[in-house]
Amino acid sequence: MVTYSIPSRSDGITIITQLSAQRYGQETAHTFLKGAKAREFARGLRDSSVKSVLTLILGLTSVYTGIYAGVYTLYKQSIIDQIMDYSDTYPGVYIKVIDSTYGRFYAVEPWEDTSRATVSLVNSETTSERIAEVIRY
Repeated sequence: MVTYSIPSRSDGITIITQLSAQRYGQETAHTFLKGAKAREFARGLRDSSVKSVLTLILGLTSVYTGIYAGVYTLYKQSIIDQIMDYSDTYPGVYIKVIDSTYGRFYAVEPWEDTSRATVSLVNSETTSERIAEVIRY
């Protein structure tokens, strides 16, 4: 486990980790954001979803692509809703964005102790994870 202190005047932190295993890799952005910054992040996700739908409609892509885009947009909307709900209820939100060869996945949790951010790293005989970058807001 790695823990970073978050100053009270800070809006949050993003800790980017890279995981490597045989024939597999993933990058995870562990983002810890306080209230207003979390809502700003959610608005950014919403704007990117709207752009995707407009591109899809204007590009007149295949029916299967349209169905996939519609489902993915609903998935992103549920993530946006979770971020907004947690930012209204808790002092902060922990957003995990996982990019791998299988796609992009999101996980959202409340972040109650906004004075510190903790990330667990996976390390074993076959898997290793390291911190690639730390961004403070």
